[in-house]
Amino acid sequence: MYKSASLRKVAGSFNKQPLLIQTCRRQLHRNAILQQELSMSPSFKLEEKAAELSLRPATLKQALTHKSFKHGTVPTNERIQLIGYRAIQFFATEKIAKDPTNNQESQTMIKSIRELVNFKSNPFETLGLQEGFQGELPTKEIPHSVKCTTLQAITGAIYHERGINAARDFVHKHIFPPSN
Repeated sequence: MYKSASLRKVAGSFNKQPLLIQTCRRQLHRNAILQQELSMSPSFKLEEKAAELSLRPATLKQALTHKSFKHGTVPTNERIQLIGYRAIQFFATEKIAKDPTNNQESQTMIKSIRELVNFKSNPFETLGLQEGFQGELPTKEIPHSVKCTTLQAITGAIYHERGINAARDFVHKHIFPPSN
């Protein structure tokens, strides 16, 4: 049909492109239908919760905003989450260094941080943050990994606004298990 290889290559790419565009449109439409927007509940007292955590309300709102919310057009918790994650790693290292003989607790702590598993039952719900969460998720239930990253963002926000000692106190109080 085509005499030269370059014409076959060009014709082949044009034939594939409409199918690719159709697939992308279909996937985009399907994702838009499946995603449910979770906005901050009207019953969530942002100012009170911010005062409880000694944060500015705008910072707390950003820490509770997932990157999927409003397609990333509003400030999200991605950057402060990274700060919080690194701070939690640092505090875990400090705790392990203070008592290197407690090998079982050290191994549990390292595994927990790596796998984003929290130490206490569920600090996200204990702190009452589920009503303040904002994001677009497949279900109305907030996945455990998203709760963990949000807690890391809260830790990062505290570290950013109040310093390392306040963040350390928050982590030891709400995330790490009490020492025996």
